[in-house]
Amino acid sequence: MAAPVRSEACWTSVIGKAHLIGDPNQGFYIEDGWVRTANELILPANLLKMPGHHNQQNLLMAIAAARLAGIDKTAIAEAVATFPGVPHRLEHICNWHGIDFINDSKATNYDAAEVGLSAVNSPAILIAGGDAKIGDDTAWMSAIQRKAAAVLLIGDAAQPFAKRLQQIGYSQYEIVETMERAVRRSAELSQQLDVKTVLLSPACASFDQYQNFEQRGDHFRQLCLEQLT
Repeated sequence: MAAPVRSEACWTSVIGKAHLIGDPNQGFYIEDGWVRTANELILPANLLKMPGHHNQQNLLMAIAAARLAGIDKTAIAEAVATFPGVPHRLEHICNWHGIDFINDSKATNYDAAEVGLSAVNSPAILIAGGDAKIGDDTAWMSAIQRKAAAVLLIGDAAQPFAKRLQQIGYSQYEIVETMERAVRRSAELSQQLDVKTVLLSPACASFDQYQNFEQRGDHFRQLCLEQLT
């Protein structure tokens, strides 16, 4: 429906030129690891430090706007390469023995947590829990089964989440209760299980142990940097 309504638009695609809507010569897309148009290579897509297709979509939109405004692609590449990401939203904290520790404390519901877990490299160790919200956790549970080598449960939701994981036949979880124990245990397990990522993506509000999700994410970052670097 979009093409006839906005035929003059510049479209983007994170899965290649063939999936652009409208004129493929007017779009920005990712193909073979590059952000490009039909006429030029702009920059390697992996310059962006934030993982996930949704962040690649944001990247394409920003690059398209900048390029159409006449900004040089060298300046665009420098800006992307030096952009550290947004705190608490799939924020890369550190790499320890080849394992990425990522802060997604903003994921305070099941849908956001499913997106976060789907975005990172797997297998992953997931740190989840807190002050649980009402909602449909089906997609999140499916993502855990696909991508999580282990789940470390914290906060008031630890026991209910453990029962929910048991219901779907997932047994690789531990109740660790606090963020301090979660970070310490994730470091131990990460090497045993040969994982690529440790992800804090709680699927819960923070009010059982923290004033807000920012304080929770800041504590995770502090623990990682103190214990792992």
